[in-house]
Amino acid sequence: MRYLAVTLMLCVASATLAQVFPEPQKYVVDAASVLQQSTEGQLNALLGELETRTTIEVAVVTVHTTAPLESKPYATALFN
Repeated sequence: MRYLAVTLMLCVASATLAQVFPEPQKYVVDAASVLQQSTEGQLNALLGELETRTTIEVAVVTVHTTAPLESKPYATALFN
């Protein structure tokens, strides 16, 4: 059972390492091209103002797929 657990952890780790994440740009990264430029600009302005006023940082990222990862592990790896 230990061998299986270690094997699974290594598979997840290698999938995470092989995953390509979008490069950060301001607060919004629309890698899936689902946002209009005006919307992206408004979000960047709003999130910049939020950070200035509160020091809270928020990022918005759109992607075509999170494969081979599920959405939660993808989000965690992206955050890290």
